[in-house]
Amino acid sequence: MAALVLGLLINSAKSSLDTMNNELTQTSAIIIELDQSLAGYGPEIAELRQLLRKSVVAVLDRIDSDNILKSRAKGSSISTIAI
Repeated sequence: MAALVLGLLINSAKSSLDTMNNELTQTSAIIIELDQSLAGYGPEIAELRQLLRKSVVAVLDRIDSDNILKSRAKGSSISTIAI
């Protein structure tokens, strides 16, 4: 009985983590598309794009106090977009 309860608890935790991961991935894609769209407006929007990047970094710092995302993104193109 304990094994069944433990299995359900682990499954629930994994499901919750998968949902959060999918939401983070979708939000990241939307932010990247927004940044690329703004880039099409030329250099006059550069300040707004920089503000967008700083805002994304601030939000990621708030939700990732253990720096897990930064360590996972090290060396990828995502880390250069967000920072």
